Amino acid sequence: MKGNIVRLTTFLFVIILLLTITPLAQAANASQPKLIVLIVVDQLRADYLTRFADLFENDGFRRFWNEGAVFTNAHFPYVPTYTGPGHAAIGSGTTPSVNGIVGNEWYNRSTGKEIYCVYDSIVSPLGTTTDAGRMSPRNFIGSTFGDQLRLATNFRAKVIGIAMKDRAAILPAGRTANAAYWFDAATGAIVSSTYYMEKLPEYIVEFNRRHIPDSYIGKEWRKLLPESAYERTAPDSGLGEGLFPGDNRSTFPHLITKLAGNKAYNAFLTSPFANEFTIELAKKVIEEEKLGMRGVTDLLTVSFSSNDYVGHTFGPYSQEVEDITLRLDRQLAGFFHYLDKKFGKGEVLLVLTADHGVAPNPEYASSHGLDAERLVRKSFEERVVVRVKEMLDIGENVIQAFSNESVYLNYDLIHKLHLKGEAVENAVARAAMEQPGIHAAYTRTQLLRGEVAGDIGKHVLEGFHPRRSGDVIIVTEPFTFFSYGATGTTHGAPYSYDTHVPLLFFGKGIKNGIFTTPSSPTDIAPTLCEILQIEFPAASSGHVLMPPLR
Repeated sequence: MKGNIVRLTTFLFVIILLLTITPLAQAANASQPKLIVLIVVDQLRADYLTRFADLFENDGFRRFWNEGAVFTNAHFPYVPTYTGPGHAAIGSGTTPSVNGIVGNEWYNRSTGKEIYCVYDSIVSPLGTTTDAGRMSPRNFIGSTFGDQLRLATNFRAKVIGIAMKDRAAILPAGRTANAAYWFDAATGAIVSSTYYMEKLPEYIVEFNRRHIPDSYIGKEWRKLLPESAYERTAPDSGLGEGLFPGDNRSTFPHLITKLAGNKAYNAFLTSPFANEFTIELAKKVIEEEKLGMRGVTDLLTVSFSSNDYVGHTFGPYSQEVEDITLRLDRQLAGFFHYLDKKFGKGEVLLVLTADHGVAPNPEYASSHGLDAERLVRKSFEERVVVRVKEMLDIGENVIQAFSNESVYLNYDLIHKLHLKGEAVENAVARAAMEQPGIHAAYTRTQLLRGEVAGDIGKHVLEGFHPRRSGDVIIVTEPFTFFSYGATGTTHGAPYSYDTHVPLLFFGKGIKNGIFTTPSSPTDIAPTLCEILQIEFPAASSGHVLMPPLR
């Protein structure tokens, strides 16, 4: 009898415990978003969202202003502000000084060659026979929000990255991602690598069989709105604008043609049509992978690469940049409506930011009274080499490589010549500073000691990785940059036009508001971890953005 009472008591206790715990677990699960979609718009400067605001429709970018959290003072805290470092920082919540992605490429001392940030000779391409598929996150150091999500759910959560650019698909998703998919500009196919899987999923193979990019060949990119809407930008064919790929002019309309060689689809990539294609791929991945439909929060990172191609060619004050921004607004609205219908409005947590901004075309800037210049890289390097020889009174060149706005020294030769490394660094820095258009030069010794002054110095320090960065880091003057051509523009500087980007949230757990407090895209990962109550990325240095959290 006593045993039966004990068993009955135990049974009732377990029932009561289950009845108590289950609603709590259900409530906790219900409070989590079904899916997180992290959107990165390559080269979307923060001012585009205010300069063109009155031309946006209600449910694209405006959704964040009307119902989400908007951070108007978000800046990247490092240089160089490039695509690889930007996507790595967004995913990891930290800077190149820790995650190791110090540029789109950097000089590798062990091989004596430049290394691309996501190139991986160990893996094999999937969906292509070209090196476009030999990519992985192996060069990234640490973990991303996606990695922490996978760890926290015992790898039940799915994390997938997509973009036209390989580095934009790979880096924000992280090292444990289920997949990353990107575009091969030579073949027009979506590809991946054996880092993620043994073969492409059948649905990606089928997606490629549709040859969607070819359907745009022969189409024209015309202006979306009447001419009066473009009066806020420079005249069509503005100063310093480049030529549309495959065309001999820089004015609308732009004909999408198929080019030769490994850049066959560059005209397609430099158009709003590639953004449409990216959204179609995103929908396909959501449907086939059942993202957000499996009782666990999943993550999809989507990077829109075409805005960057357009911006580099035409510049931030061009009608092309205005038009692709307006078109992306409409494309995002359609994507958001799809998510609303699929999951219910607010059930998907949306985050939108950019990987960097962009400088004005120097010709445009100088025509309006700003000091701006295109620097010729080769002649700069030659002058520095000559001056360093003179300063050190030597006949040999102690500079091993110029890469990623950095100077790498030849340590073996410096030792052979019985020179002191710090003295050589200082000579290179002084030689660089003598050249026109150079604002500052920071030496390895300075940076390792933390002897930097001002915000620019701090930006350089946050972008410096001891094993991968060079021995002297060069910063140009505002509106001045090293140019590979006579037209177009670029980015990479510590100035606001390159560091200031949108930072927007919408969905479950987010309250509406506009916040002017200083913030950064490195705050995204820790904020998402806080929302999900999971561990932060390993080296996260960003902050939890508390105001928008309910």
